[in-house]
Amino acid sequence: MPDVYFMPTPHATAISLSARQQQILEQMTRQTTNTYRLVRRAQLILGAAQGQKNTELSAQLELSRNQVQAWRDRWQQAAATLMAAEENARQ
Repeated sequence: MPDVYFMPTPHATAISLSARQQQILEQMTRQTTNTYRLVRRAQLILGAAQGQKNTELSAQLELSRNQVQAWRDRWQQAAATLMAAEENARQ
């Protein structure tokens, strides 16, 4: 019987949120005046921060895995800027 090798599955980028970021995202999900798209993006980031996988998030939010990965990557790319803005707001 031949050996079967599987490609390793890439792990989703870990997301970490400050307490303030989490509070703001949770508020966004509850506000009825926000657009559906914005609410889903906030839910996506909150779920990613809780350790949900892209497959789980895509099924839950009815998005493709590529869309979930793209928003997860966008958040990661903006993380340093967001933290700096938060620090500046405290001063």
